[in-house]
Amino acid sequence: MDEGMTSNQELDLSSWRSYPTGTAEDWIKRYQPLVRDVKETSVPESPSLSVIVVAWNSAELVVEALDAIQAATTHCSGSVEIILVDNGGLDSVRSEIEERSHQTIRMAGNVNQCRARNYGAARAHGPVLVFLEDDGVIQEDHLANTERWLNNEDICAVRGRVLYKDHRYFTTLAGHYDIGSEPRDDCLVTEGNMAIRRDSYLTAGGFNEVLIGNEGVDLTYRLKLQNPGALVRYAPDLVLRHDFAD
Repeated sequence: MDEGMTSNQELDLSSWRSYPTGTAEDWIKRYQPLVRDVKETSVPESPSLSVIVVAWNSAELVVEALDAIQAATTHCSGSVEIILVDNGGLDSVRSEIEERSHQTIRMAGNVNQCRARNYGAARAHGPVLVFLEDDGVIQEDHLANTERWLNNEDICAVRGRVLYKDHRYFTTLAGHYDIGSEPRDDCLVTEGNMAIRRDSYLTAGGFNEVLIGNEGVDLTYRLKLQNPGALVRYAPDLVLRHDFAD
């Protein structure tokens, strides 16, 4: 277990306002003051994918999300690492999320999704990072399809298709969630349903630490700056059931 910030220390985010740089180890050192503890359980030695879920106040939904991820791992050709980053509000399901995750990371408070995702990415062991929502449910073929998409070395990242879970009408307000059944070039506008090569993510600097919205567009821009030929694709067979609003 890694020890970071304790519960009686004040959470100060004023110095984390840009992009992490350097190696994964540098990222871990950068964010360590924001981490309360890390619990590791049977981490796969060489996973093909590392799934990162950042959760906050979603105790009623995150276990269902993790169960869907576990079910999807059985269809993959390689092993899958599951990383749950706890931004707070999950104490009532602590044992359940630890049973379903290879790494359970408790942050010192809500450090926001971008910082939490960056820290999870730094600790990941797989060559491909899969970012998923804490209150959504993926289809069983989602992760196997992710493997297939990223087996194409020309593709740097993909973003999936989001369909309604319980509230069909309100989810139609998010026009970018579902743009049809055909693949196309796109940007990473569904940050909670996307996959990206880990080395590309680290080189680009991950998610901007203070953005809340459009952080995937910003990341796509920086991916293209570092490699103008990198393909970012809309992958309609990476389906997540998630409601835009209820």
